[in-house]
Amino acid sequence: MPPTKPVESFKLDPNKFVYFDLGNVLVHFDHDIAVQNVAQLSGREAQVVKEAIFASGLQDRLETGLMTSAQFADTLIGKLECQLSSQPLLEAISDIFKPNAGIVVILEQLKRAGVPMAVLSNTCEPHWLWLLRQNWPVITGWFDFYVLSYEARSMKPDEGIYQVSEQRSGRQPQHLFFTDDRADNVSAAAARGWATHQFRTVEALAAQLGPWLGIELSTTASAATNVVESVA
Repeated sequence: MPPTKPVESFKLDPNKFVYFDLGNVLVHFDHDIAVQNVAQLSGREAQVVKEAIFASGLQDRLETGLMTSAQFADTLIGKLECQLSSQPLLEAISDIFKPNAGIVVILEQLKRAGVPMAVLSNTCEPHWLWLLRQNWPVITGWFDFYVLSYEARSMKPDEGIYQVSEQRSGRQPQHLFFTDDRADNVSAAAARGWATHQFRTVEALAAQLGPWLGIELSTTASAATNVVESVA
């Protein structure tokens, strides 16, 4: 691998574009929390709730845009045979996230260096709207657009959502970088010619993404400030 370019000589390749996954990259989440939330709300056993939401394929249908949020809620209420209104139920399945604050330092450096970025995520409308309401720094202010499975009508690792992502970015596959925590999603992107990174830590991401862009990315706030000021 060629040596990383000094920041002072950095010239951004305008063709390069970076995609971030949402869950377990920008935010942490746990579907078991959704199960517990709905179980408490409905009075049903957790295993019954888990089967109704996930084993039945109901969540996948919601995330693929094959049903609306209202249809999802009505169907789940019917499966659980309980008396609930839609909004508390949708809140219960969505209150499962925590921000990955450590990745903000990477987003800040990329944004200030002029690197175009977007989100590529399997998600559903209730989850996405809940996340937007939190106003977390990790979600908004960095990205040119968002490719969301429920809008694209396709879920990773199916090829459709990657095709949509290529079209939205306006780049050829070899100019795209994608980080995702799931090996199957990363492999599907790599098979199309994308540069990929299976996300585990911010440090590991910086170590791979920086050389791909031709710069050194810091994972500490003070050092990152010096990097982006030098790029600017």
